[in-house]
Amino acid sequence: MKVGLVGSGLIGGSIVKAIAEAGVASEIAVYDKSAKHAAAVAEDIAEASVFENVEDMSTFAVILIATPVLSIAEYVDQLASSNAVLIDAGSAKCSILKMLEDNGGVPANYVPGHPLGGHTSTGPGRSDPAIITGSPYLLTPVAQTDPKAVVTARSFLESIGADVRELDPVLHDRFFALASHLPHLLSYALVRSLEELPEDDRDIVRELLPNSFRSLSAFARSDPTMWRDIFSANRDDIQAASERLYSSIEALLADATQVGASKLETELQKLRDLRRELDP
Repeated sequence: MKVGLVGSGLIGGSIVKAIAEAGVASEIAVYDKSAKHAAAVAEDIAEASVFENVEDMSTFAVILIATPVLSIAEYVDQLASSNAVLIDAGSAKCSILKMLEDNGGVPANYVPGHPLGGHTSTGPGRSDPAIITGSPYLLTPVAQTDPKAVVTARSFLESIGADVRELDPVLHDRFFALASHLPHLLSYALVRSLEELPEDDRDIVRELLPNSFRSLSAFARSDPTMWRDIFSANRDDIQAASERLYSSIEALLADATQVGASKLETELQKLRDLRRELDP
């Protein structure tokens, strides 16, 4: 099987390593606007080579697109007439589908996807096959998607060790707005709030930052280009999730008085227990 990769950052590099470890590809073509990133991904993998044009992958069986969200539709359009099954790795699905609809329709060979692994590092240097094999890889096909393409996508991803699941794209975006996109937005917002303090206060606070701030703001170390696209692509769902969060904060603070202290403690104990249930 010949497999192509478009985009060779952290996720793309991890996908290639998972493919190579599984031994399912006779050839792996890597394309990236950054020739340096593409070369870094292909360097240690015997089956991999760098391609200068995306269209040169048109005869491959599977092509994975792991670029920032707002550029995915462009590559899907370029490869829509190819023989390949196209699987992407974008974490906001509906905006991609709308761009494709506005440009002539969702190609039958496109299977929207989203691997749930990752961390705050950027670029291929920290790529790891466990990012792909250690977490679910969601597929969010739509009515226009050829069922045979979904079968091929699932079979291929499972062959490299991914835990493949399917989810409706609208539900996907609404859920990940709350579970992933909003936490990243809050991380950036916390750092922004710190930087907006008066200079003298900011210098003091920086010397005394507690672990709570460091932990909650850790995601602000993530790739700015990737998160620029996600915040833009899923803005409405993130806004709705933000309003839900603000409502929860107001409800908790409403009881943060001497009169409401007992009620607040009971609520915090309940929420602590709920959080513990989320751990494996």
